[in-house]
Amino acid sequence: MRLRILVAEDEPFLLEITTLVLEDAGHEVLGAADGTRALRVAREEKPDVVLLDIMMPGLDGRDVARQLRSDPSLEGVRIVLYSSLSESQVDWREAGADAFRSKGESVRHLPKFVEDLVRMSPDGDG
Repeated sequence: MRLRILVAEDEPFLLEITTLVLEDAGHEVLGAADGTRALRVAREEKPDVVLLDIMMPGLDGRDVARQLRSDPSLEGVRIVLYSSLSESQVDWREAGADAFRSKGESVRHLPKFVEDLVRMSPDGDG
């Protein structure tokens, strides 16, 4: 399964390592260093999955998730909010995200995480 994944992360090292891991797993990765750019890229490129850091300059990840959810052209996009905060501290469901991922989890498991998320989707390929 080859996915198009938008990674929105304002920390350059984290964006780079996440991109490398996902690309090594065969996925196409689009990057954005802030929420405003993430929103624009998502609307232009129509990714399968959007991985949103919560705390970013401009729009934060929750704001981006809400706007993506309200855009009918992005109806099938799977949204993941991730943060160094714990899941209990983040209102990810209220923001319209499909899942939450802690930054404390190993990035090497991220490809399987996003693939499983898409497979569970009613309109996924799996």
